[in-house]
Amino acid sequence: MRCIIISVAQISCKINMAAMYKKNATIVVVFILASLGVFDAGYLSYAHLFGKQVCGAWSGCSYVLSSPYSRIFGVPVSTLGLGVYLCLAFLALCARDAQRKIDVVRWLFYVSLTGSLLAICLLYLQAFIIQHWCYFCLFSASLMFSIFILSLWHRVVKDKGFTALLKTPDWSLGAKPMLALLILPSAIFLGMEQSIGVFSDDTVIPDSPVVARIGEKTITLGEVDHGVRLGLNQIEWQRYELRLVWLENRLLSMEAERQGLSEDDLKENNIDDVISVSEEEIQKVYDDNQSGQLATVPYEKVKERIADLLKTKKKRLRRQEYIAQLKKQYNAGFTLPKPLPLTVDSNPREGPEKGPADAALTVVIFTDFECPYCDKAYNQVKGLHKRNPQDVRIIFRHFPLDMHKNAHTAAYAAACAHLQGKFWPYADLLFNNQEELENSKLYDYAEQVGLDMEQFEQCMKSGQGKEIVDADVAEGLGFGINFTPALFFNGHFIEGLPRAKQLQRIIDLYIPESVQDASND
Repeated sequence: MRCIIISVAQISCKINMAAMYKKNATIVVVFILASLGVFDAGYLSYAHLFGKQVCGAWSGCSYVLSSPYSRIFGVPVSTLGLGVYLCLAFLALCARDAQRKIDVVRWLFYVSLTGSLLAICLLYLQAFIIQHWCYFCLFSASLMFSIFILSLWHRVVKDKGFTALLKTPDWSLGAKPMLALLILPSAIFLGMEQSIGVFSDDTVIPDSPVVARIGEKTITLGEVDHGVRLGLNQIEWQRYELRLVWLENRLLSMEAERQGLSEDDLKENNIDDVISVSEEEIQKVYDDNQSGQLATVPYEKVKERIADLLKTKKKRLRRQEYIAQLKKQYNAGFTLPKPLPLTVDSNPREGPEKGPADAALTVVIFTDFECPYCDKAYNQVKGLHKRNPQDVRIIFRHFPLDMHKNAHTAAYAAACAHLQGKFWPYADLLFNNQEELENSKLYDYAEQVGLDMEQFEQCMKSGQGKEIVDADVAEGLGFGINFTPALFFNGHFIEGLPRAKQLQRIIDLYIPESVQDASND
């Protein structure tokens, strides 16, 4: 009899446990999904902290993890995600109390909705901005969406309580613990990062293998790539250009085939034969350069050379127009991965800048007032901004070279002019008078632009301008810059004076609606 009673009790217990499990099946699934999310986000946080490989070297994960979008206000997105998943797991545990279950599901709904919106933003960045996918991020997004759908289903379908779902959850239900769980992972990460001196670098490849040993010192691939990141960035851009030119040539060959022509005949009929250079245009170029390199050269001697240069320029522009025409004709769209940019802190010291902060294209220029190529690059980017004032932002950095005897002092003076809000007119004077930058002239230029001379002199004597310039130089040296001009276009590095073709590619990439010629500067 006693055995029968025990057996009945065991069966009853199992039935009650099964019923309890069935009743809370949704919450159990949420807990499992949230736990998987904790492991996923935790691993990404670990990889972010220690630079470990996630999906494989040079994989999409590496690009995403090393991109500037992997952090929000300096906090890694992975640690924020870890906090959200910890909150969701905590809520699932709270649902064991039947009286709290309604509020728990409301919290689950709102927390997972917030997480899902963040996941959508990250997916958009990976698809259209970074143009690489992190598989761990995709898995995390699928987990978050699943939890959101389950919380919505539990109230709308199962409990038929959509109206109740929209009510404000009970703030006494673990609001403080959830806030702590949300903040704690990021706080721990930042603390560890600070204490062990590991900082996320936009150019270091996660989980870099050791590629060299010199004595007791080991060197990783990431360290090597960090040291040559400017050159690697240029290679990224060259690869993009090669791919783009191949696609454009493919478009031309398809049109030539359609018309039954050779590619040379197609180009001759639609590019070469439709351009011309007039005598007036040649004369204008000659006259515009009379104060420069053509001042002592007879017109007849350079006439043909000027004509050839104008033809080359017009052919390039006509080719761009014809390619654009064919793209419309064939409904063609090129979606090549953009070159992975370097992250350049746009204006950490509130230096001179022009253009809106949300401009499509930000140009950071490191330059020297005594460098003749810097003058040309300076006018190029100024012209780019003038033609596209709402789409181009220019940020000036000082980088005077030791080989130029007056460059440092001129930079100090320009920094002092900036403190009075007169940098750009003062910089124009310096570039226009590159051979007259001795100290007395710097004071004359300050008077010409209307500076408070007492304040200017005090700035120069106190070394305040020097401090600003030295900070810019230190930043440039940190990138490995040792020449001028050095320019970053949305993080894409260009060494020396940008070519017209380079500028046009950048314009096409970031402000394609602009039809202005980049070589007019």
